[in-house]
Amino acid sequence: MKKALGHFLVLMIISAIGTLIRFPFLSLGYVVFIVFLSIKNKGFISILEIPRAINNISEASKKEVVKKSDSPVEFSATLDNVSGNFTLIWKNIDRHFLNIGGSGSGKSYSWIIPFIYNAARLKRATLVYDYEFPSLSAYFEDAFQGQPRKYINFADINKSSRVNPIAPRYMDSVAAARDLAETVVLNLNTAEKDKGSFWVTSQVSFLTGVLWYYRSEKPDECYLPNVISAIQLIDPLILLEKISENIEVEGVVSSLSTALKNNSGNQVSGVLGSLQNNLSKLYTKELFYILGADEVDLDISNIENPYSLVLCSNPKLVDVYSPIISLIMSVAMKSMNNGGKQPSTVIIDEGSTLMIPSLERVLATCRKNKMSIFLAIQDISQMNVKYGKEETKQILANFNNQIFGKINELETAEYCSRIFGKEYREAISTSRSKSTPNFGVVKSMFNDM
Repeated sequence: MKKALGHFLVLMIISAIGTLIRFPFLSLGYVVFIVFLSIKNKGFISILEIPRAINNISEASKKEVVKKSDSPVEFSATLDNVSGNFTLIWKNIDRHFLNIGGSGSGKSYSWIIPFIYNAARLKRATLVYDYEFPSLSAYFEDAFQGQPRKYINFADINKSSRVNPIAPRYMDSVAAARDLAETVVLNLNTAEKDKGSFWVTSQVSFLTGVLWYYRSEKPDECYLPNVISAIQLIDPLILLEKISENIEVEGVVSSLSTALKNNSGNQVSGVLGSLQNNLSKLYTKELFYILGADEVDLDISNIENPYSLVLCSNPKLVDVYSPIISLIMSVAMKSMNNGGKQPSTVIIDEGSTLMIPSLERVLATCRKNKMSIFLAIQDISQMNVKYGKEETKQILANFNNQIFGKINELETAEYCSRIFGKEYREAISTSRSKSTPNFGVVKSMFNDM
């Protein structure tokens, strides 16, 4: 009887939640969360919990997770509610996690921090994006005690290692150089949404040419501060002519050279001037210091020397640091997504502040290389701005585990509602009139969600 009553209450609660989701501007907090668990060879299992008030995880629960080094559990999170606490367990974390929740919904304390501790317990090479240093770095330091770890700290350069994300070893081909150039340009061109536009592709081609010129002709000087300075301080048309002396670069920038020959110099000057203007955001002594030496190898999951890395940012300067952090993450993730590596984890807080090209492809292919990704965002509209709607759909589709918290934005609420699905039930209504003693019975179907 109790079991049947429990099932009935769950159905009623689901119905109530479906109604609430129709009003996305209500602050739901973590009144409801959905977790789609991927169980090996058994499809998906849905778990629904309705805690009245979820607080941050206790210190005891964090320590307990770390101590269970012999446990087969790959990830667990302990959450508090009115009747005590409950623990959610995943056997396979390589099918990725997406956490959507507005500001103050508990993403960090309920999910990201436990993920950090579990990654440390499993000794996975872990890459963390700490959007608001030191909100995650302090927990990372505690969790990874006794394990190799490094920090690239744009919020406090005195506590930072130095890194060269365009070192020649990361550019083994012109295509690799183009990937790096595209990452920088797309993160700087916040106003330009069309990746295939002439302006964007031309800027990518020119930056690719400069990168490959340094990689081929001046490998000892192949640092981003040198590349940025060359573009900023040398007349772009003179620089174009200089780098075209390299036969490979000549092919990369041929569209610009052709435009010049066809008397379209003003258009080319406009493209290169726009790139100069965008790169001026990166022309700071703090960035140049961190990017001016090669102390950190971004092959963090190298089986012979694995370590974990935190990229620390300052939200007040997100437009300055996001292009470089995206570049570093792109290089590191490309290296991690290979066979024969240490199992690895990527944890990205406020993921909509970064633009990582081909993220959907990484998500789709990295599971076989024992690489898991945890992405936390506030709402889908922010991702649409950064990636575009179609690419955002592809990214979201690759997360088998999706967790929802407080939702204030309409599109995100509708996305959540569609995941709940629809349930149609039969309703029977009766009526009686004064003119006849008979009852009228009408059957109809209604959408319960």
